[in-house]
Amino acid sequence: MLSGLAELAVSALAIASPGAAAGDTAALTDEQRQKISVCAQGDETLDAMIARSAIVNATGMTKAAQLEAAIKQAKGERLIILGGEFAGEDMRNIAPLLAGACVHGSNFSSTNWDNIVMSSVQFDNIVMDGVSAKGASWTDMSMRGVSFPKGDFTGADLAQLKFISAYTGADFDEVSFRGANLTEARFECGITVTYWCLNASPDLSDAILKGADVTSFWFGDASKLQGTGFDQTVVAPRVLADLDPAMVKGPLVLKAAYAFEFEDFSPATATLSQTEARSLIAAAKEGAADHTKDEPSFDCAKAETKAESMICGEYDSDLRALDRELADAWRAARAAGKGSMRTQLRWLRSRNACDDRTCLSDVYEDRIAQLRGAMGPGLIIAPDQTITYKSDAMPLPESSRSGELYERILPVLVESSWQTIELTGREDGTVSATGDAVGGNAHTCGMNVPIARFDPMTGWWSATDEEAGALVPLFRVEGRKIHMRYSGNLGNTPGEVSEFLSCGARAGFDDGIDLNPR
Repeated sequence: MLSGLAELAVSALAIASPGAAAGDTAALTDEQRQKISVCAQGDETLDAMIARSAIVNATGMTKAAQLEAAIKQAKGERLIILGGEFAGEDMRNIAPLLAGACVHGSNFSSTNWDNIVMSSVQFDNIVMDGVSAKGASWTDMSMRGVSFPKGDFTGADLAQLKFISAYTGADFDEVSFRGANLTEARFECGITVTYWCLNASPDLSDAILKGADVTSFWFGDASKLQGTGFDQTVVAPRVLADLDPAMVKGPLVLKAAYAFEFEDFSPATATLSQTEARSLIAAAKEGAADHTKDEPSFDCAKAETKAESMICGEYDSDLRALDRELADAWRAARAAGKGSMRTQLRWLRSRNACDDRTCLSDVYEDRIAQLRGAMGPGLIIAPDQTITYKSDAMPLPESSRSGELYERILPVLVESSWQTIELTGREDGTVSATGDAVGGNAHTCGMNVPIARFDPMTGWWSATDEEAGALVPLFRVEGRKIHMRYSGNLGNTPGEVSEFLSCGARAGFDDGIDLNPR
């Protein structure tokens, strides 16, 4: 039976130092060598890195004391640690030894790093579930593929932290950065769609985000932004509406909601003064409220008929959306002199006769088709003229889509779009349509419609299914917006549409908007 000191001595044999006859460098497998290749700096080759480094193969270690002893015996210009299962350990004696180190593949779940000082450490593919680092000073840190759900960094100094999502994304569920210093911190995504790579927004109340890049974050819970200091902070257009409770202490920088670690790419940016930022936050909040509205065109508290009660049901958002769409179509038809009050009252009687949701959905769809068909194609486009529709990364009221400020942020809004649909006029009044979209996990969509013509019977621009000889409804154009009949995703798209729209399992076309100012 080995004594405690003997156990530590045996564990220390896991050290690999340059020139060791039986050192761990020789014992590293090809897979392990590949894993620590992420520790290479600049153009450094793997062999050159190994030659100048002290490599601690912590595979099989479970105690912080084992790792501490191994590190203290390590000799080399730079410390590299591979593996180790240290869940629940107190790492406060280890932290000062890690300055400038690279750590790969370790498990630090529920470990304690409170109030310690650590700098310039590279963490790669590290598990840190439930880690506690309250009041710690972790400056100039690099984290790649690290997850720390329920991690507590309250009051920590994390200035210049570089965080890159990798592998299977990053779990930020219930993470606390309350009162933390995140000056010039960067949170980047190494994949296409940011809402997957960071699964939740952390608690940033009273945190300092001066010069930080948080374009990958989603916000929404106002309590997590109370007292948060934004100053020269880089944010995505899609979150601007959520920043109302934050303290905007200086300019904001608007940037597309993605970053590429390995590509030479300079995304469009727009700097907003403190006053401009506050104005745009208010406008975005107004636009978002309208965009996410989940209520019908009438007051549910005054619902009188069974049909109205069904529309106001807890899980009947689709019916409420149809009711709002019909109300918009009715107002537009009346304004264009195309809406008959007698016909509308007759329709209301037929709606109120419905006993189930299917009936309601059908009568709404039919009436919307009548009104939109009567109003015409909603599109005036000359031969060879092209109108481009993007996804709406930051819904705004129409009054905010003009002027110098809007034109300045326009390149960022365009770059933030995950889809493009282009309609091109033809000599006979028909249009051609092409498009593409990107969805979760980089799944994509394609659109190719050689000829689409307006169908006054349905109000949809439609293409002809050559095999069946039938019109296939595809989209409507209303003002500056295009509304898609189907997403192209197999979940809600009939087979005959696949000739024109095709999407991967996690992608789909959505409604779009012509972002150009008017």
